[in-house]
Amino acid sequence: MPIIKKTISGVDLRASFYLTSQSLGYPSNKQAILMADIATLIAKWRNGLEVEIYTENYEFRYGRIKSSRFNASGEESVYYATYFHTRAKPKDNDPFLIITFDPVVGQDDFMFIETIIDHRTYFGSPGAGKTKSHIERRSSDLKRRIENGKKISSEPSSSVQNVNKNNNDSPDQENK
Repeated sequence: MPIIKKTISGVDLRASFYLTSQSLGYPSNKQAILMADIATLIAKWRNGLEVEIYTENYEFRYGRIKSSRFNASGEESVYYATYFHTRAKPKDNDPFLIITFDPVVGQDDFMFIETIIDHRTYFGSPGAGKTKSHIERRSSDLKRRIENGKKISSEPSSSVQNVNKNNNDSPDQENK
């Protein structure tokens, strides 16, 4: 499938980026290690005001994003349909960044980096028998965290760092 070039009006961390990342297992010390790489990606996308979207794993190049709508087997996963993802570091599969597109005051297709996450937290353990309810629970937990983060501020902010002490549950924790 061809690489799609999507024009963007800008890119930034979501105001809740630090909070959401922390709630998904990336406290400030782990975030700090990745920030130079994330800043490089932001600069690349801001300079070109476009992002390349790939479909097949062999099309990956650092800085391209992939829709989360299809899993590694090419099967559609409606639970992740609104998200994109990309690697946080050039040569590492984990962690990666969740990307969304939202309008921001007069700017269509503003790209937001929502959070840092790893494959196990996002998709579940490899090879684990993932039931529909397991996938629904995992994706609805992520969606809740991202949507709650959007309520903090609709404006982008690379300098917001808050801690939500009431939302540190891991998505792997079962509701008992």
